[in-house]
Amino acid sequence: MPAVELTRLHTQIQLALKEFSSAEQFVKQLSTVYEFYSDRTFDPLAAGKRPLSVDAYNVPSLINRQFELEFGKLCQDNPLSSMDVIDRLWEETKLEPRQLAAALLGKIPLEYTDQIIQRLKDWSLPTEDRDLIAFLQDRGSIRLRKEAVEKWLTVIQSWLESKDSYDQVFGLQSILPMIKDPDFHNLPRIYDLITLIITKPGARVLSPLQRDLQALASRSPVETVFYLKSILAQPHSPEIPRLFRRLLPFFPPEQELSLRLELREHSSRS
Repeated sequence: MPAVELTRLHTQIQLALKEFSSAEQFVKQLSTVYEFYSDRTFDPLAAGKRPLSVDAYNVPSLINRQFELEFGKLCQDNPLSSMDVIDRLWEETKLEPRQLAAALLGKIPLEYTDQIIQRLKDWSLPTEDRDLIAFLQDRGSIRLRKEAVEKWLTVIQSWLESKDSYDQVFGLQSILPMIKDPDFHNLPRIYDLITLIITKPGARVLSPLQRDLQALASRSPVETVFYLKSILAQPHSPEIPRLFRRLLPFFPPEQELSLRLELREHSSRS
């Protein structure tokens, strides 16, 4: 893998920009850059990383950061052409172009909110790599979270109220970046949304539900323990106490003990 020389990379970016009006040619030009910096010897296990279920060029992270910086400007000025490029990038089989698609989607103006949301939903398939979907949800929804949060929350609510378990999963996936965003403070709204499905969660939603609750345990442990106790006091699925026990390691010691005692008392009453 060649070292990244910024002057050379800038030239490569300028060559790609000339093809931006043609999504196919633009992505082809980017592919040559990715190939140029590709590390074919990279071993994720040796690097202490989880192997992905999607192939990767294994280029330095600087490459996509520079791509995002340069091409992101066009998303504001030429959103329709940018959408074509984003769609074409997502069709690629390698990780980095798809990550770039997600990052650029988060830069599209909010006049195209419906198109942004549709892509977030269409692309968040259960067959996709979990980390890639988490990246998509985080980066692709960033303007929605920052500039149209109420509309975004209303859309998420509609998914969680759906009878379709895939909609529910998508709703829970969409909540996670908000919980992890230190600039988002309306956690009571998040608890209200989770309440829509937490007492009787289907098998398909248990994993994303657990990830949301783990994030809440880290973000606001006192409030989250209070919330979980309130759920235990309601009629609920037998899976709920088991789910809550799996959450115990994610709480600080004081809150862990409080929840553990509540679970023990609940078990003795059952």
